Amino acid sequence: MKNAILSLVLSMVITLPFQSYLFAPTEGLEGKNAERFKYLMDEGWNKGKPELADEVVSPHCLFYINGVEVKQTGPEMIKQAIAQNVKDYPGFNITIEDLFAKDDKVVMRYVFQGTFQKLAKPVILHAVIIAQFSEGKIVKAWTYDNQWSIFKQLGFKLAQPAQENKETKETKKTKENKEMP
Repeated sequence: MKNAILSLVLSMVITLPFQSYLFAPTEGLEGKNAERFKYLMDEGWNKGKPELADEVVSPHCLFYINGVEVKQTGPEMIKQAIAQNVKDYPGFNITIEDLFAKDDKVVMRYVFQGTFQKLAKPVILHAVIIAQFSEGKIVKAWTYDNQWSIFKQLGFKLAQPAQENKETKETKKTKENKEMP
């Protein structure tokens, strides 16, 4: 009996990291924040209801994408992003793979799937969002994804920038000097 229990526990410990799971606390502030975030993703994004951002996102929320601060703030940024995705990827879907809440932060790992309408090509994007909450609303959000993977899926190729040789630089300088009064 002990060997069977030990075997079961070991198999769970070994396979757990490889399983996709969803953890969202259901009690307390952490649970409420996780539920609000999930609500925004399920109802706002997946069902194309950008107005729900007003309920979940603070008017002064700051956004960062891959470490770069986005100039637009608040629910308007989310509303525009949802509208743009609805236009570019009609019928897209966001699948939440993991959802964790700790203190005032909620972390979500998700998969975005859709078909880019202009090229009629399907794309898949894996990403992580960290959202910080205050008084039931998101006040900061950090999204980390690999945008380049979408371009590759759409058939774009990364090309090395053209390099200027010494002769081209000298020709430009001569031309600039001649144009000066």
